[in-house]
Amino acid sequence: SIMEKLWGMLPKDEINKTHSFRRGFGITGKPPRIEFTSGPGKGSVIAFGTYRQDVTRFSSMSLHHLLADEPPPSDIMAELYPRLLRNQGTLRICFTPVPNMPNQSWLRKLIEQGKVQMHNYGLAEQHCLPDGAPYAFVTQSEIDALEAALPPYMRGMRIRGEWDPVLEGRWLQAFTRDTHVMPLEP
Repeated sequence: SIMEKLWGMLPKDEINKTHSFRRGFGITGKPPRIEFTSGPGKGSVIAFGTYRQDVTRFSSMSLHHLLADEPPPSDIMAELYPRLLRNQGTLRICFTPVPNMPNQSWLRKLIEQGKVQMHNYGLAEQHCLPDGAPYAFVTQSEIDALEAALPPYMRGMRIRGEWDPVLEGRWLQAFTRDTHVMPLEP
């Protein structure tokens, strides 16, 4: 979805004609990238990668900006972050915490030490209103319906950006002591 939104905003007459976007496949090319051949971005490249790929393909690059749309594992972050040093580049990590994300203790520690700034806005209608837009792209009633539909342990993470799932009462609703616990004498 990020590739599709980006492709829709880009000036196509300034992009290398061999690059394109295909719905369901994303930005074309090996590796997927957008090369600017004219205009103010001439010579710039936007490259895309996933955490499943070998991160060493970026090993010789000097980057100006790095955007991680999902929480990166620490080993990948350790490989990518030095790529920003030469150009004093910037790093942005955008994500909604989820129970199955990679271990983020390394990032939490940097935030607690004040080395990384965290801006948590949570999912609320006032945060879904881009400048100049006539209305929010998600209404509060839609957000409330989403929250009600989420499993209780995940609500705080998905809606308010909390780091950890919250377990209240039972996690498994069909579990009962009468049917699922057997006394066993040693």
